[in-house]
Amino acid sequence: MSTPPMKTAFDLTYVEYHEGDIIGFLSAGVSLAPVFAIVAYVSVILARREIITIAALAGQLGNTILNVVIKKIIDAPRPDGTHLSGPGMPSNHSQFVFFTATFWSLHILNKNAVHIFSRAPQYGNAARLIVSAGLYFMAFAVAFSRVYLDYHFAGQVFVGSTLGILIGGVWYKIVQHILLPLFRKHFADSFWCRFMLIRDSHHVPDILQLEYHTTRKFKSRK
Repeated sequence: MSTPPMKTAFDLTYVEYHEGDIIGFLSAGVSLAPVFAIVAYVSVILARREIITIAALAGQLGNTILNVVIKKIIDAPRPDGTHLSGPGMPSNHSQFVFFTATFWSLHILNKNAVHIFSRAPQYGNAARLIVSAGLYFMAFAVAFSRVYLDYHFAGQVFVGSTLGILIGGVWYKIVQHILLPLFRKHFADSFWCRFMLIRDSHHVPDILQLEYHTTRKFKSRK
């Protein structure tokens, strides 16, 4: 009788920490942020069909692929004692979350792209800064968790974080100055975009308010 192959853990969601260590417990939780982010991306795309979210996810996936390629080239070991296999330079988690924080912070801080508190604009700037700070706080928490839980050396996290910031910033500029203008000019009114309901709502001052009143008008007509 042949011996069955050994089982292995799914490293993406398998996180170890010392029992009774509250910081380790919290670190294990925040280190799952990339998984929650992907779920959020897919959920928002299916619900909203906004081209900016689709572009962000495409950049996020490209960022992850680039991380895997760099890891293979550098082939640097992880700290001793970690259960994770494979190279650790640069940290994929850090690169992922700092790409997310940078891309969406730039988008949120772009007043021409995102309208916040259209009925109370005096609070808009403060809200933008608070949301952006929250994104970076979460990114720093994830980066810290990878070192605290002994999955990466501090240098691997630093390089991953730096790459995430650089790639996120460059990708946002590409999306804003190249991809979105191309979409608006050549694809927004195409058959497939109309069929899939893919849209660009940057010109709408308050999309939630518009949808609310549109829904009420539709109900009154019915």
